[in-house]
Amino acid sequence: MRVITRITTLLILAIISVATLAAFRISGGAASEPLHYEPALVKFSGILTLEKHYGPPNFGETPNIDQVVMIPILELDVPISVAANQNDKINKRTFAGLKRVQIVSLNTSELSKLSGKHITVEGSLFERHSSQHFTEVLIQAKNFEPVL
Repeated sequence: MRVITRITTLLILAIISVATLAAFRISGGAASEPLHYEPALVKFSGILTLEKHYGPPNFGETPNIDQVVMIPILELDVPISVAANQNDKINKRTFAGLKRVQIVSLNTSELSKLSGKHITVEGSLFERHSSQHFTEVLIQAKNFEPVL
């Protein structure tokens, strides 16, 4: 009877360990392989925040006339690493331990409604390359949804 109990306990622990590792790898955890830039699809989760930043025309150089824009930022559950793509003109840098990414979406009104909530985002990563990019790496969101 004790042997069966021990085997059952070991099996349960093994299942929990595998499930935890799988969830960690899906979320882009530090122990997983580095993520890749577009066109690869990635999926991870975190808390959505809206940050105020200066926008056009001069993105903070002339605060008196620059627009103030709300930028969706995902505070990641688990830091991610992103591998460089030396064959790409934009995505040439490697990053490790990123804790935040800016979300780029055509559906900003729906995204804004999720501010302060825990969400999952799926999309393609790209490196910052313009004055409208406020994190080192951004995600072009294809899907996003609240975590229930």
